[in-house]
Amino acid sequence: MIYTWRHFRNIRPYGKFLEEFGGLTWGPHGPLYHHDTRTVTIGGGGLEYRAWRNMWMRADYEYQFWPDFYGHKTLDPEGFTVGAMYHFSRRRSH
Repeated sequence: MIYTWRHFRNIRPYGKFLEEFGGLTWGPHGPLYHHDTRTVTIGGGGLEYRAWRNMWMRADYEYQFWPDFYGHKTLDPEGFTVGAMYHFSRRRSH
């Protein structure tokens, strides 16, 4: 679920909460164990800024929680992304 606040004209802050099914594969650490899957919980948020007409800039933060991995340890990756978007839209005729 992603919730966007449309309170400001050129700035759209948003928050997100997601649950996904993720898998991880790695090199040989034993005779049979090379892959694991888990339900991943993700939280984060960010900001979109209208730079010019249909051009938007985005900054995003995401935190992932992978439970019970490698015998009761957890993986908790997090990261930031920055990017640009162009919204293709038709002009409405009056």
